[in-house]
Amino acid sequence: MNILPRIARIGGLDWPSFSLADSLRKSKSSKKVFSVDRIRNAATLDAVRLAARSQGGGFSAGFSIINSIDSMVLSIPNYIKPDTHQLKGTKRQKQLYSTPPQWRNAKPELQACFYQLAMLKQAEQLNQILMPFTLDLTPEFVQRATLSKKGFIDYTKRQLDLAFKSGSPIKRQYWFTVEMAALGTFTSGQQRPHLHGSIIVSQSEIESVRKQKTPISKIFHAAIGDCSPDFSNRLLDIGNYKEYAEQKNISELEACIGWAGYSFKHNAVAKMMLGSKSNLTADNATKTKAAELYSLLTK
Repeated sequence: MNILPRIARIGGLDWPSFSLADSLRKSKSSKKVFSVDRIRNAATLDAVRLAARSQGGGFSAGFSIINSIDSMVLSIPNYIKPDTHQLKGTKRQKQLYSTPPQWRNAKPELQACFYQLAMLKQAEQLNQILMPFTLDLTPEFVQRATLSKKGFIDYTKRQLDLAFKSGSPIKRQYWFTVEMAALGTFTSGQQRPHLHGSIIVSQSEIESVRKQKTPISKIFHAAIGDCSPDFSNRLLDIGNYKEYAEQKNISELEACIGWAGYSFKHNAVAKMMLGSKSNLTADNATKTKAAELYSLLTK
C-alpha cells in the first residue's frame, strides 16, 4: 500500500512531510517474520561481517577479488552463531538456527551484502570498478516519486533505468535503497529522501575532462532532472571502496560489506514512511548473480 504524505513547502522548495505514527496506523497488519528466519538473518549478517574481516587487506601482487569472495562465502557457515539471548527459552535444536535463511527469506540488508559481493566479482571480471554512491534527490523529483502510484522505489528505478539506457549502451549493474534525512524530527515533519547504493562503472566514466561533469555524473543528473547550480554540486557523491580500504587498513570486502550496513541504518523507518514492503532494488542481472552466490551457503 502506498501512503501519500502531505507535501510541505519549505524555503521555496517542496519537501514531503511524513509522520511515522500516521504511517503505522494506516499500514495493513502483516505477519511477523518467523522467529527462526529472524534469528538466522541476524546470525548470518554477523557471520558475513566476520568473514569479510578475516580476509585481510588483500592488496598483494596477483590478488584476485574473485577468489577471495568465493573463499569468504564458503567460510561464512563456520561463523554463523546465533545470539544466545535470542535462543533463551527455545525448544528447538540450536543447530537449526546456525544455518542461513533461504534467499527468498533473507532480509534486505543481507541481500544487499550479496549484491555487493556479486557486483565486486563482476567488476573484476569486466576490468571495471564497483563504486558506492549517495544521490541527493531534488525536491521536484521527490514530489513526483512520492506521489507515484507505483511507489517511490519503482519510480526512482524507472527514471534511473531510462537515464542509463539513454546515456550509455552498457547494461548497468547497480542497487540502491532510500534513506530519510530529517529536516524536522526523526519520526515526523519534513524529510529529505536520498539514495545510497553501488554501481559498476568503467574508469573513463568517472574521469572529468576540462573540469566538466564525469560521464556517469551526467547520467545521474539526467535521471534526476533540472536543478539549480548550487544543488547540482551535491547531487552525486561517488567514492572508491579500494581507496577507502587502503586508508583504513581493512579489506576491500570489509569496506563493501560495511557500506551495505551503513545504507540500511534507518531502513525500517524509511520503509514505513514510504509505505513500501521493500526498500531495496537492483537490476535483474545483479539479483540473479547474488542469488547464485548466496546458494553456496544453502546447498
